[in-house]
Amino acid sequence: MVKEILLTRGKFALVDDDDYDRLVGFSGSAAKSRNFGFYAVRARPAAERAMRCPGVTSRQMQREVLDPDMLVSNRRKVDHRNRNALDCRKENLRWATDVISNINRRLFKSNTTGYRGVVLHKGKYRVQIRYEGGRHSGGQHLTIEDAARAYNALALIYHGEDAQFNDVPEPRFHHGVIAGEIGIIPFWQKLAAKTHCIRGHPLAGDNLRRSREGSRICITCSRQREATRREQRRGV
Repeated sequence: MVKEILLTRGKFALVDDDDYDRLVGFSGSAAKSRNFGFYAVRARPAAERAMRCPGVTSRQMQREVLDPDMLVSNRRKVDHRNRNALDCRKENLRWATDVISNINRRLFKSNTTGYRGVVLHKGKYRVQIRYEGGRHSGGQHLTIEDAARAYNALALIYHGEDAQFNDVPEPRFHHGVIAGEIGIIPFWQKLAAKTHCIRGHPLAGDNLRRSREGSRICITCSRQREATRREQRRGV
């Protein structure tokens, strides 16, 4: 069962029933983040700091739930699966890397299109996605819906199972027919459903690896190409 804990600014934190008795004395504040809404935080009294981790002067509720004994380094991030930082139920929390946390973040306030990775540029909608410090282009599109779908395709390729997709309707063709109703499958769904490479080798287990850009690579085909190149070099 879910219970609420009152914070400042009229906000409430959601916690599991078995954590409520321990956290109800949290005496927390609803701190405002610049881009990601409110989160629950409390100041650590001097007596508590003297006993454990003297350099940590404040404590976030999500860390209190996952790490009550303060055994995990503060460098590790806690990610909220539903992007609600006041939802501190265990099922909504996970330890995450900076990459996963950035993928799962809310849209910035500066976003003017309402879609991830889509910006208006000289009358067209440009698509970009970030991966491992670089930017990858999804081209320019005439409509915002097409651009949002293009981002979805890139997100699946680069972010895999951690991808966050734009909520965009399926494309419509003549007379308002929806693509899914006439059996047309979006490109990114085809990629997700693909289980074998073009030569029929399975894209799973020991035969699968990902490139730095996140695309799936068939190890068998990769080895065959390398063997062919070695034979060509010997023949020269």
